[in-house]
Amino acid sequence: MADYYLVRRARGAAWDLSRPRREQPGWDEHAAFMDALVREGLVVLGGPVGEGDGDDALLVVDVEDEQEIVARLADDPWGCDMLTTTSVEPWSVWLRAVAPVAAQDTSDGWEARADRLAGESLALGDPTGWFERLYSTARDGEVSMPWSRTTPHPMLVDWAQTRGLAGSGQRALVIGCGLGADAEYVAEFGYATVAFDISDTAIELVRDRFPASTVEYVTANLLDPPGDWVHGFDLVVEVHTVQALPASVRSKATANVARLVGPGGTLIVIAAAGKDAARLADGPPWPLTRSEIDGFETGGVHAVRVEELHDDDERARARWRAEFRRTA
Repeated sequence: MADYYLVRRARGAAWDLSRPRREQPGWDEHAAFMDALVREGLVVLGGPVGEGDGDDALLVVDVEDEQEIVARLADDPWGCDMLTTTSVEPWSVWLRAVAPVAAQDTSDGWEARADRLAGESLALGDPTGWFERLYSTARDGEVSMPWSRTTPHPMLVDWAQTRGLAGSGQRALVIGCGLGADAEYVAEFGYATVAFDISDTAIELVRDRFPASTVEYVTANLLDPPGDWVHGFDLVVEVHTVQALPASVRSKATANVARLVGPGGTLIVIAAAGKDAARLADGPPWPLTRSEIDGFETGGVHAVRVEELHDDDERARARWRAEFRRTA
């Protein structure tokens, strides 16, 4: 069985030779279509062959058989008048370079390493394996430590203070806790707090970081959470975790977050905001659209307030802050 398929696409009869590729009629619709295939994990790599715009385009695709990708490409808004599929060939990967630690470039920072590791994991059909690899490389000093905030997220702090948060006698869960800044903050309000991450290394690091913490730090997978957590928490905090997951599993992750909220409980979600799903392929992270935020409203969990806010810094990036509540 082939590891991938190589798809070659040539310019069609309607191609305007006087214009570059990105200025062809219907480019935006075509780009949106291709970005969606990337988010689904079908297209692993793609681009023109040759200098500049090239003549043909080559795609590396991860599908079960030739018919699957042919059928999907038939929906391309450009159609066969703009791009014609000239060949679809199975490709077996026999060589794959892995640089030794001493030769790896650590100058690009953890964000660039995250992009690379995520791409490799997704190409192998593993949407979450890159988290452990990233934390372990950071622990070993190859890159700076990811998500290493020493203070809680400002939008979480603002929400908690405005709401007059009080958690005595209640349970809280922090999703994708990383190095624990948000979990420690939540615990200060009196909640019996559980915080989890899919990375064993992250949990080891956060336990070392807060050796006297009252937070219960555990390794768990949002895509398959422990059964006794379902409807088990009075407060669930989700900051930037779902946006780090590809589209193929994001809906499942979103539904699982909502399932963790107990009767009468509250869910607070903070995520980067994306207006146009077509331009969100270059992740992680993959900023969430409004419809994806609305997806937390499921299984008896209802929206209380959804806000679009901006970071209080020079970049002023847009973020969602959404509060949900389960019916008592």
